[in-house]
Amino acid sequence: MKKLFICLTVCTMAIWAGSCGVDSLPEPDRQQQDDDDEAPDWSGDIELSPIIYTGAPGIGIDTTEPYYRSVDTWPGVKLVRRPGHVFDPALTKLYGNTNTFYVDVHFVNTTQAPREHKLPAGTLFYSFRRNDAGKRYQTGMLTQDVTVTVPPTGPQKDTMTIYVGVVSINKNAPSPLSAKNANKNYPILLNAYDMIGWTDHNSLLEIGLYLDHFPKLKLTRHCTPTDLAKPIADRPEWMRAYGHIQEAVYQVTDGDGMSLEEMTELTKKLVPYMKDK
Repeated sequence: MKKLFICLTVCTMAIWAGSCGVDSLPEPDRQQQDDDDEAPDWSGDIELSPIIYTGAPGIGIDTTEPYYRSVDTWPGVKLVRRPGHVFDPALTKLYGNTNTFYVDVHFVNTTQAPREHKLPAGTLFYSFRRNDAGKRYQTGMLTQDVTVTVPPTGPQKDTMTIYVGVVSINKNAPSPLSAKNANKNYPILLNAYDMIGWTDHNSLLEIGLYLDHFPKLKLTRHCTPTDLAKPIADRPEWMRAYGHIQEAVYQVTDGDGMSLEEMTELTKKLVPYMKDK
């Protein structure tokens, strides 16, 4: 009878101890498990690495003309200035995947057939205008390949015009949106930039390659200069991703570069813009 009582006591204690063990799991461990389950997994889609800072002419605090390589064009196709051309807000004319500001680009095709023209990610737009203090406006960089078909435009007075959204690569230079004659409804200063070429700065090219993984960043609506002037957290939700991208670019051009941890945090913010699986 004693043996039976001891056995029952031991079993009861074992069941009680097991029960306590389950119920008393540390709450942080459970939370960590939940976080692990919910963490986005992009390991099969993108391999992250740091993007380092390396100073170069025209980048960051230096607003001289950046180093670049030529962007090839078809014979008969060239880019021209078109002073006095009025901004057209048709979204079919808007290209790019960032929107710190827009640049107007005017093509002429003097051939008899349509010609395809590509502006690669890393294309640079250099301001030929200055503010009242004599300072040059921020240099813009395209972060997505843009390909357009330029129809025959006849006399050179006729052009095909598009608008490309770019990032700034000079944090402390004047923004073109601060100019007195900048558009008040759209983020553009017309007739202010020339396309000079394609950057040879590896870290800037890496930004374009990284953003290739987020095709849903493609611009499909306009923002306003007023919203762009707000802190990122106060902007309309759809605009915040573009603000985070510009901050990352400034880390590369004017800061210490983007560490692996910082690239990971940026990627978490941009996951909704990845291609659907």
